[in-house]
Amino acid sequence: MKGTRYSLLLLALRQSALAPALTYLALVAAVYASDAGPPVAAGTVTAVGLLPVCAWLARLVASAESAPFADITLLRLGGPARRQLIWWVSTMLVGAAFTVVAIVWARIANPHPYPARTVLLLVLLHLVQAACGAGLGGLLARPYPVANGVAVLVVTGVMVASLVVVQLPPVGPMVKSVGRWQHGRSAGCGCAGGDRGGSCAAAVRVPVQSPRGDSLTGSSTMTGICRCGAHWAYDARVG
Repeated sequence: MKGTRYSLLLLALRQSALAPALTYLALVAAVYASDAGPPVAAGTVTAVGLLPVCAWLARLVASAESAPFADITLLRLGGPARRQLIWWVSTMLVGAAFTVVAIVWARIANPHPYPARTVLLLVLLHLVQAACGAGLGGLLARPYPVANGVAVLVVTGVMVASLVVVQLPPVGPMVKSVGRWQHGRSAGCGCAGGDRGGSCAAAVRVPVQSPRGDSLTGSSTMTGICRCGAHWAYDARVG
């Protein structure tokens, strides 16, 4: 889209753009510094983190030019609506790059399986939060005269309110839906840990052949990683 490359170039040339980037990388590093648990639960944290980061980036994109140059760019782009769209798309491209970084980092650092369906779900969660953050940041940036402190308070207030009132978007419904999905997965496979990340255990009684060839009744314990991707270990004990 015309103007997107220009906006991204201006953002890249601003040292202030390093602050949200390093903040998000620090969040991802903290989440996956050790075993982060089930992939979707851990990914929800990095997805929610994209909302304030993209709101921050949206304000930086909108304020990358001084007022005289911004007026010239406005004329070249054909109006404020198109300019706002270009700023939103530019912010989303950066958010998409952060999404790739977060998911690849998770896949490498988190010792849990990441099937294709889980990866697609994580991509969707991250992009939704990035889109909401970019939109919120656009409402708090040029041409609206919103001070930095007010913008910080608004973004923080939106996040806190959405976490407390689970029906309030954009964070609350996502966290609630992921929690229900995790609970359903855990209950469905009868294991602890949910999304292919817990361990299943079942005790069964099977006939075990003794060294003399007699058929005895033994107790066997099977353990493994969830029924949906299982590497099972088998331990038979004769009772």
